[in-house]
Amino acid sequence: MKGTDKKESFMFTHRYKTPLLTIVCCSFLFQGCDSTTQTSETTKPPPVTNTVTAPLNGFVKYKISDYYIYTLSDIDNDGDMDAIGDTHYNDEIDSYENNNSEFISPKKLIEGFSVKPDRVFRLDLDNDGEKDIITVINNSTYIRLYNKLSEYKGVFPKSRQINTINSNIQSVTFSDIDQDNDIDFLVTSMNDNTIVWYENDSQGFFTSHIISTDNEIAWVKNSTIVDIDSDGDFDIIVASDGNDGVFLYENNGKQTFTMHTIFEETGSEDIYPIDMDGDGDMDIVTTSNYSTHWLENKGSLAFVPHRIYGEASAYKVLASDIDQDGDVDIIECIYGTLFMFEQEGNRFNKNLIGNDCSRYIEIKDIDNDGDMDIFTNSSWYKNLL
Repeated sequence: MKGTDKKESFMFTHRYKTPLLTIVCCSFLFQGCDSTTQTSETTKPPPVTNTVTAPLNGFVKYKISDYYIYTLSDIDNDGDMDAIGDTHYNDEIDSYENNNSEFISPKKLIEGFSVKPDRVFRLDLDNDGEKDIITVINNSTYIRLYNKLSEYKGVFPKSRQINTINSNIQSVTFSDIDQDNDIDFLVTSMNDNTIVWYENDSQGFFTSHIISTDNEIAWVKNSTIVDIDSDGDFDIIVASDGNDGVFLYENNGKQTFTMHTIFEETGSEDIYPIDMDGDGDMDIVTTSNYSTHWLENKGSLAFVPHRIYGEASAYKVLASDIDQDGDVDIIECIYGTLFMFEQEGNRFNKNLIGNDCSRYIEIKDIDNDGDMDIFTNSSWYKNLL
């Protein structure tokens, strides 16, 4: 069937509500706030030009479903990205098969929900060679694992709850934090302002390790796991709305973490690690209530901020060489509108892509044509650049 993949506009009601901001001065919150990695001077922002009022010609929007799509993954192992999404049934989520870049009629994937998940991931947590489904409900205290897809002919009838010690889940990030060849995960929570990583025993059972608690860092909106200091282990970077900045938890190689302030900015929202300047180390793109910056990694935990955009808040940021010209472009969701900041030399040109996006966006080659497309909400944008 080819009726579900249409070029058309539709309304999306944002499912996630951001609490009122509580602004707390870093030095008031804890006296050990390390400002040595924060440079005292922000470089002159590159000009932002070419703001358009119609969709960028380089993208075509295709609708996947009338319902919210959680993520993209190759469910049927045929080499292309299928979709995992919501459905009109109250207790299930479905898969949508990618058939030559058209997403055909949904098939039941998981049923029996009393509360629908807010986020869905697909990773092999139990190390059995098959990717599992992991569901997350915002503000809950657990995630849920569905495994053994092949044994149940495409439907997961069983699940296992993985409890956390966080009082309410704000962000979940997956990576092999201790580098023992299995996937661990990191949880941040806002009510108790706790950051915890969960160590996998290689069979999908986890031990909690507290990184930060007692309001050391408040209201963490997003987190990422990356070797930011190029020493061979994984560090943790968080964007804190309560402390107004980007903070690094440096790993000593034995999963003991030391906190450093990287960048101070009111109402920090999101972070994305990428080598922006092509010098071989990881820089950071970050958004806040008022601006977007990229933080140039100068080594020795020193970062120089470069402003990309200085107006409305972006609650989601990603980066990739979208136009395949050899430099890194920025994708942002600003108040529900999707923009691309195209890098040209020392400047970024702001281009409107579409009028619907959320804080969950993915950049993937959906049509297998060798370039990066964009997925958000219930649609995907084909890259024609």
